[in-house]
Amino acid sequence: MCLLPRTKIHLQGLPLALLFIAPLPAQIRGGAMVTHPRPAILTWGSQLQLWPLDGSKPELLQDKTNFGSAGCIADVDGDGQDDLLVQQHPGTGPMVWLKAPSWRARVVEKETDFHDCLEFTLDGRRGVLVPHFNSQLRFYLFPGFEYKEIYSIYTASKQGGMLTHDVDHDGLPDLFLGNYWVRNPGKLDVDWRLYAINIFHETPGAALAAFGMWKDDWLFWAETSARPGRIVAYQPPPDRKQLWIEHRLEPLDEPRAILVHPRGVFIGHAGGVVLESLEGTAWHRTTIAKGIRVLKLLNDRDNVIALTPEGPRWVYPLR
Repeated sequence: MCLLPRTKIHLQGLPLALLFIAPLPAQIRGGAMVTHPRPAILTWGSQLQLWPLDGSKPELLQDKTNFGSAGCIADVDGDGQDDLLVQQHPGTGPMVWLKAPSWRARVVEKETDFHDCLEFTLDGRRGVLVPHFNSQLRFYLFPGFEYKEIYSIYTASKQGGMLTHDVDHDGLPDLFLGNYWVRNPGKLDVDWRLYAINIFHETPGAALAAFGMWKDDWLFWAETSARPGRIVAYQPPPDRKQLWIEHRLEPLDEPRAILVHPRGVFIGHAGGVVLESLEGTAWHRTTIAKGIRVLKLLNDRDNVIALTPEGPRWVYPLR
């Protein structure tokens, strides 16, 4: 609890110490943009809240929760409303589906641990990609959540960070995950193939990554949990199945968020937000915001919103 200073009064000549207790603010661990039934920011952690994009106060959807940081938005049952798939609590435990607008929880995986999930369509089937226990990539099919094993990755590091992109230009969205890109075969019952971008897996958290794709030329990769965390701008090699060509950028503490924007690539970290802009063949860094711990960066009509543990902050352009 948050304890305010004691105030002494006298009652019938006897001192009495009153302890005023103020409630703790909500602890946000994760968040995402929702679009249906209306655009807003959904955040989760010790509360489930819906934040209007005009900057006004959030709507409290659930109180006294303990959701973990991992989660993603998807219309699971096709009713036109965005639902939430999220860790029921931090660490190993259930993954749950919170169905809008009641937000009642249904367990869809009894025991797992993951840092990211991503809505995906494969061979006409909608579902969600989840790195089960941070190593075993699974595709859970909507709405029943039966799953198909995609690939099991065995390295010294957990695998995190997910981004879709047609890497090999065959018209199908492939997947960036941790140290790798995984080739989409286009069929539900055909094996996926995996290729290394880098070999950063020397620590348990080295491959917990954030991704951003600048056009089709530069892949931004950041080591989200390290202090300092590596930040690399990669160019694809002629053979994209080989290790990618690396351009090291100045590291930042816990660079958890990457957002590709018409102005360049925004990176959110433990101390604020920077912008990387391409000048010729080199990247130039500009500080956009200081003194905030960024969990995620969101784009609302080219307005950059930094999600912090205390709430959303509009950081570019400044209001």
